[in-house]
Amino acid sequence: MAGPDVVTDPRNARSLRYRLPLLLALAVLAVAAGAKTFLEIAEYAADLPVWFVAELGVCSWSGTPSGVDLRAGAGQGRS
Repeated sequence: MAGPDVVTDPRNARSLRYRLPLLLALAVLAVAAGAKTFLEIAEYAADLPVWFVAELGVCSWSGTPSGVDLRAGAGQGRS
C-alpha cells in the first residue's frame, strides 16, 4: 500500500497552509472514529492531544485544520 506522500496535491502551492499527507492522516483517523463531514473531521482533529498533533507535523501556532481547510484539501474549494 502506498503512503500519503505519493498522492499528488492539486492545490496551488502558494496558498497551502497544511500539507496534504497531514490532512489525509487526520481525515482517516476521524472517519475511522465515526466522522462523516468535514466539520466532524475538524472537530475530531481539534480534540486530539497537542503532543499527537505535533507528531503529525502541525505547528503550535497554526492549530489544527478547520472544516474549510479540509474542504480545500479535498479539492472542494473554500465556499
